[in-house]
Amino acid sequence: MAVIFVEAPSLDRTKFLLRPTAPAGMRKSFNSLSIRHSSTYKGSEGVVIKVASIAQNPAYNPSTISDDVTVLTLAEPIKDSDIGKPIAMVEANATEGDREAVSVEVKEVDRKECNRSYGGGITDTMICFGSPGKDSCQGDSGGPLVVGEKQVGIVSWGYGCAHPEYPGVYAHVAPLRTFIDQNL
Repeated sequence: MAVIFVEAPSLDRTKFLLRPTAPAGMRKSFNSLSIRHSSTYKGSEGVVIKVASIAQNPAYNPSTISDDVTVLTLAEPIKDSDIGKPIAMVEANATEGDREAVSVEVKEVDRKECNRSYGGGITDTMICFGSPGKDSCQGDSGGPLVVGEKQVGIVSWGYGCAHPEYPGVYAHVAPLRTFIDQNL
């Protein structure tokens, strides 16, 4: 599970992580959770930091996967490294349309088009990106969708990987900012 940390509106700007909504069992056992930072390897290298608390969005709907965001507060701050640095979140009033993500070049898909692809299942707290042969995939959940050096989304779900009919669906950070900001 990938996690990232964001610049939070607090004095300690490296203490908070965003990820898709935590499974029910995880919420009850957060004191046994930790994250690995500054490593590109699963289970080795980098720095391990314990999770101090979890704030799950109470509006999360597991049936529709809407409002899919959880804020993790760490027991200690994360330090910058060559591999991991904080990233700013998009503003709450950011507009959609014609954006392109970095690392894997995927383009924003029109909300109405994406909603048709998924039979009406795309809510206001979701945003879609994809390009022919490119997409987020299993194992990418919780990773950032970055446009113009700001996080606009969090990898959430989709049908398959890079399927031409189904773009990737991301938790849309802008409309989730109220919950996020209240928990940072």
